[in-house]
Order: sequence, then C-alpha cells, then structure tokens
Amino acid sequence: VLLVLALRGGGGIDSADTSTNRKQTSKKEQLSKEKPQQKVTKTTKTKRNIFCLSPDLTLSECTILISLYLIAAVYFYHSTMEQWSIIDALYFAITSFTTVGYGDLVVSQKDAYKKVFTAFFAFVGVAVLGVTLSVLGSELLRAE
Repeated sequence: VLLVLALRGGGGIDSADTSTNRKQTSKKEQLSKEKPQQKVTKTTKTKRNIFCLSPDLTLSECTILISLYLIAAVYFYHSTMEQWSIIDALYFAITSFTTVGYGDLVVSQKDAYKKVFTAFFAFVGVAVLGVTLSVLGSELLRAE
C-alpha cells in the first residue's frame, strides 16, 4: 500500500518538500503581484482519492468479472484438471477466492502444475473479490 501511495505521489512530506513548496508559493505570489493586469484563470483538476486502489469499474462490470471467474473455475476443475462435479468445482472456487479453504476438496498433490495453477487462480480471485468489494463500498457511499 505504501508503494502505491508513493507512486501516486501521496507519500509523506519531509522538510525539503515543504521548503520547495514555500519557494514555489512565494514565486507565484510575486508573479501575481507583478502582473495584476493579466487575467488569471484557474484550472481545476479532479483529484482522485489516493486511497481508492480499485480501477474505475462499475458494479455490473464487477459482477460480470466474478461470474467469468467462477465459470472458468468450474470449467477447469470440472473438465480438465480434477474431473470434479460442477457443484464441487463451484464450491472449491468460492472457498478458494474468499480465502476460507476448508480443505475438504484439494487439488491433486501429484502434479505440480495443478498446484501452481490453483495458487495463481486463488491469488487472482482474491484480487477480483477485493476490487469488487471496493467498488461495492464506493457505490454504497455514493448512494448516501
């Protein structure tokens, strides 16, 4: 999170930053005092919230994204990877990406590629769920 804040320019302010800001402010004040005849137009940019880490998605797009994730999970675990039933594959996908992981269904321990794929798939699922919950929270706050 700190890396994201630093990349977006929302990191901490040190003394060098404040002195630079003072110099820039004083230069702006001097310029505005020297040239009062010019019309000053101020452009406002919409500031993004630096704590909002989700992309600009709508709730319906997030619903579609989770649905595609679950369909892909059912496809892979039902037909190609483990030959589980559709219900078991869906159950495994939901318990994996919500990080519950009861352990009653596990991927075959013989094949390393299945374990790597499942770890990657769960990691992506957690990210998708996190973005969806963030968008849902933003929509609820906007509705107030």
